[in-house]
Amino acid sequence: MESGKTYYFAVAAVGGTGLESPLSTELVFTTATPAPVVTLHTLALGWDAVPDSSVATYRVQMGTQSQVYTTSYDVGSAFQYPVSGLEYG
Repeated sequence: MESGKTYYFAVAAVGGTGLESPLSTELVFTTATPAPVVTLHTLALGWDAVPDSSVATYRVQMGTQSQVYTTSYDVGSAFQYPVSGLEYG
């Protein structure tokens, strides 16, 4: 098992009509090196609310390459989201 796998995250606000804001500044998270016995991580993401009443949900984007997001989570009006199951290597 390799340690030190890197994940990239960004958040966008999505309005009720489906219009999506530009993505936030990218957050980079790298798993620990060397890898512990436990093989999964949970990362707690949090952000400031967008001061716009038309925001219907926030969308967390995730990928393993910078600005290449392969997974997204619509998290409603929450200002935080725990991303679990992040693997080492």
